[in-house]
Amino acid sequence: MGSRETLENGLTLCLETENHLHIAEVALFLRCGALYEDLQTQGLSHLLEHLHYRRMGNLDHEELNRLQGVMGTELEGATYPEGIVYRLLVMPDQLMQGARVMAELLKDTVWEREETRREKMVVIRQIEAEEKDFDNDMEILSRETEAGAYPLMGCASRIRRATPEVLQSWRRKTFTPDNAVLCLSGCLKEADIRKVRHLFGTLPVSGERIHAPYPLKDWNRRGRGNDVIRGGDGELCRVFLTLDVPREVRRERVNLLSAMTGGNVDSRLFLRLREEKGWVAEVESYVEEIGRERLFCIRYDVSPVFFQDTLFSAMDILQGIGQEVQEADLLSGKRQIRLHTAALRDDPVSLNDMMGWGCLQGEEDVFESLRMDALTEAIAPEEIRNLARELFTGRNLRICVECPSESLPHFRKMAGQARKMLS
Repeated sequence: MGSRETLENGLTLCLETENHLHIAEVALFLRCGALYEDLQTQGLSHLLEHLHYRRMGNLDHEELNRLQGVMGTELEGATYPEGIVYRLLVMPDQLMQGARVMAELLKDTVWEREETRREKMVVIRQIEAEEKDFDNDMEILSRETEAGAYPLMGCASRIRRATPEVLQSWRRKTFTPDNAVLCLSGCLKEADIRKVRHLFGTLPVSGERIHAPYPLKDWNRRGRGNDVIRGGDGELCRVFLTLDVPREVRRERVNLLSAMTGGNVDSRLFLRLREEKGWVAEVESYVEEIGRERLFCIRYDVSPVFFQDTLFSAMDILQGIGQEVQEADLLSGKRQIRLHTAALRDDPVSLNDMMGWGCLQGEEDVFESLRMDALTEAIAPEEIRNLARELFTGRNLRICVECPSESLPHFRKMAGQARKMLS
């Protein structure tokens, strides 16, 4: 049974008790990340995620390592466009120890200058080592906001310039209870839940709050002017097609449409581009959630010789889904979603992701995914046809391609022709 509540200090507490499990997870979600950053603040969220391993509240690095050894686990942290997430997978009898560690993240923390200098060096080495490729660039482009498009780790020059005052200001706005979502899932005891409520509910707030995420740029205003056709050094063409999904479209419908389009081995894109024609080694479609927005994505690599064939065939398939969908076309997707829903209850990490990201994205029902199988089962073929007609249009399509430089003029022309197939 799942529940969500807001404690007196503004912290959101989400619980999903699954006592058939033998483990539990404590996860803390904080609103920040690239969607909240601009030219001056880029990379601060990621740097703060790192700095808290040096010191958090009353725990220094050595004491944190000792407690991780006691629990037999490791504190995992990661920065995403929409937030920072820390998580601890623990045995049920170590849940409160894990919760106490998480609480230290929300306490006032001041780093020594040497700690900050060392962690800056680590982050700068990560930035230098990060692979700059097509997929990475398209990921940044797809979440470009009105404040700009920035890597999750920011740039080295901005990290070097981040002063202690700037870091403390950003920390007070983000690492505060009223900006946090605490998620517990797995084997949970009522006595521990009561202790967690008290522990986190009595944490003081900083009195500051991070601003809302910047709106995504050009959302629902795609078209030829937003295409990216660029030269590259590789022998293959890298193709990334995206279509914006309006907020009002229900998640189960777009997930089922994705499964049918390119989300499994009997999807239409997979069967034609790979199985029938042998043009590609892999092709997939998936739904990417960026803040409160969603992208319908299609991704594959192909030889320049078959670029036109695959692109025109993909447009033909998208158009065809809007014309004809049979109940048999939906069976595999429905079974896939049913399996995923069943597996969700056996995975506390996924359960916490469901609740934490749902809260950060402002969803009213963060437990909807646990009913996704039933919601999907009721979908009729005409609903998928209508959704395909709404999404799969030339004016809603962005075509991104990296190809050999000598092919650029020809490929730009083909991209324009492909768009017209959906018009």
